[in-house]
Amino acid sequence: TTDLALTPSTLAPGAVGTATATYTVLQSDVDNGSITNQATVDGLDPDNAPVTDTSDDDGINDEDPTIVTLTQTPELTLLKTSDATGNEVAGDVITYTFEVTNTGNVTVTGLNIDDTLTGTTDLALTPSTLAPGAVGTATATYTVLQSDVDNGSITNQATVDGLDPDNAPVTDTSDDDGINDEDPTIVTLTQTPELTLLKTSDATGNEVAGDVITYTFEARRTLRLRHRRWHQVLLVRPRPTYTVLQSDVDNGSITNQATVDGLDPDNAPVTDTSDDDGINDEDPTIVTLTQTPELTLLKTSDATGNEVAGDVITYTFEVTNTGNVTVTGLNIDDTLTGTTDLALTPSTLAPGAVGTATATYTVLQSDVDNGSITNQAT
Repeated sequence: TTDLALTPSTLAPGAVGTATATYTVLQSDVDNGSITNQATVDGLDPDNAPVTDTSDDDGINDEDPTIVTLTQTPELTLLKTSDATGNEVAGDVITYTFEVTNTGNVTVTGLNIDDTLTGTTDLALTPSTLAPGAVGTATATYTVLQSDVDNGSITNQATVDGLDPDNAPVTDTSDDDGINDEDPTIVTLTQTPELTLLKTSDATGNEVAGDVITYTFEARRTLRLRHRRWHQVLLVRPRPTYTVLQSDVDNGSITNQATVDGLDPDNAPVTDTSDDDGINDEDPTIVTLTQTPELTLLKTSDATGNEVAGDVITYTFEVTNTGNVTVTGLNIDDTLTGTTDLALTPSTLAPGAVGTATATYTVLQSDVDNGSITNQAT
């Protein structure tokens, strides 16, 4: 204000005149905490000599400046958010965004972020000085740990620090929704407990009864790392064994499935039935055994060579199971003795077992004339 007219502009002794002027408060005034100022009044006495005075604040005429004290309320609000989808697994990277708003009425300088989760200390905010109402941001990343997924969530809070115009600290603990109730930022992670049990064997297919097959159980925990599927394999030690039975060879195969059981981080059961190829379609593990059925028939007699027509020769049939499977319903056909479906004792032979039967034959004169008796049985 210059040459602001007083009303009235002429004052007799003891008279009072007034005038008004306005001032718009600056942010620098609030940052300073007060507005200090003095005005001057000028006039002329009857001899046109200048008369002047510098303003006072209380009328005592000691010419103190007029000071308007402004209340300072330094305050910050820190919002911490993330780009997480909830489908993160170990190895995935989450980006956290820190958004700081100056919700006070003074400028705050030297702003930085401390965040234990991301290992961040004194992370500079951009901009690092905020006027009231202004917003600054910063980002930091965090790599998800398996322990986070097992826990089902990642919970964390960060802090922002700065200085008010008097160099007094101004701080805030992060909130997750901007309401400024300082809730921690929680990333909820989807848990998908899953196991795959693979059961394989060292069988060659040539096993027979009594041979030992060693089975290997691989319990696979399926992991998805950076959008790729991996398998963490846990082997059962010692590896269990199985002794082949004759019934297995007779059947031509050994078919079996195993199960794996465990607990997820919430102690809920996780189970799987074994598969034979890791495709997780839960096919049983089948060991195909080669079957080699085979018999050996030995035909002998009690003949001395001195037999004459009318003598009786006893033939003995000895059958050995020289294969690897059980043979049933065994019987002998022998044209010479006129034998058909002669039952063997026993009529069922396991591999290596022997069965017998006998039949008789009366020597003919033609046999003696021929000098021999030749024959085969089946």
